[in-house]
Amino acid sequence: MTDEPSPFHSIIQLIEDENSPLSFGKSGSQGQPYVCAFQFKGVNIWDKPIHLKTVVFRSTMGPSAITQDLNGEKPVQAGDSFTLVAALDQIEGSAMERGLYFDEFRKRFGSFSIAIFLKDGSSGAWLANIDDVEKFLAAGEKAMVVK
Repeated sequence: MTDEPSPFHSIIQLIEDENSPLSFGKSGSQGQPYVCAFQFKGVNIWDKPIHLKTVVFRSTMGPSAITQDLNGEKPVQAGDSFTLVAALDQIEGSAMERGLYFDEFRKRFGSFSIAIFLKDGSSGAWLANIDDVEKFLAAGEKAMVVK
């Protein structure tokens, strides 16, 4: 994933692993894997607490987006990690109740952005292009085979 250049990225760093920025599930023991949620893992690399306000997971290919209000969350202390999750069962017209099968995810979120807004007015975004999404889906499929 690429960072849009901004001073914000000296405050929050993205952690990429097998469940970030996407989380996966599988329907039954022989079923198809699917994307069940956006799952942004980050760490506060600033020397002060940060106060998260809103996170927006938005398709860059169409109108699909999930916005979450984080005003009730506790501040993230300096050096602490955090996870922001947005379940894909919120997406209207999904073929399944728990998320999106990979093909449907590609159509709706083949590239996407994650924008985080802080209470102090600063914000930052991360962009996942088509190649990034394919890499995430391949990792998710591999993880589902192992389980």
